[in-house]
Amino acid sequence: MDYVFHSTTKFLNGHGTAIGGVLIGSDVELMNGPVEKVHRLLGANSNPFDAFMLTQGIKTLEVRMERHCHNAMEVAGFLDGHQAVASVNYLGLTDHPDFMIASRQMKHPGAMLSFELKGGLDAGKRFIDKLRMCLRAVSLGTTDTLVCHPASMTHYSVPKELREKYDITDGLIRMSVGIESVTDILTDLDQALA
Repeated sequence: MDYVFHSTTKFLNGHGTAIGGVLIGSDVELMNGPVEKVHRLLGANSNPFDAFMLTQGIKTLEVRMERHCHNAMEVAGFLDGHQAVASVNYLGLTDHPDFMIASRQMKHPGAMLSFELKGGLDAGKRFIDKLRMCLRAVSLGTTDTLVCHPASMTHYSVPKELREKYDITDGLIRMSVGIESVTDILTDLDQALA
């Protein structure tokens, strides 16, 4: 039996306007039985406006994802050659360990990437503080380019040794590439890395 929990808040909605999620399963009997009962008891259903916003977002999913992925590929290539960047983690780069698998399974490598700054914690903080257009945020999947420095944001309270055990290093930057002009995104990244 396969089940998928999926956040509709992110790319499916795509505009940061509604919160939701779905559970999809291949066992129809289980989905229509115990799963539906729990769903009804907990009241885990969307309000009408969020459902409306989600259906509006889904209508533009394909065109948005084309732009997200195009921009992410450009950003990854730019970062991959930048002197302040130690490494880039993006499925679209041929040196990524899962590049071949992703190429077979996916139409595009996605809009999410991460990269490691050479200067560690201080470089990560300086980079985040210097951004002018890209937004400092811990979410993903909106039309905006969202950037997070986990060591000083989401994982600030996690001891360094524990963070590093899971490759959340001091210089790690997490990025959800938006659909803005890719020139504007690259210009902002370039000035923040300077």
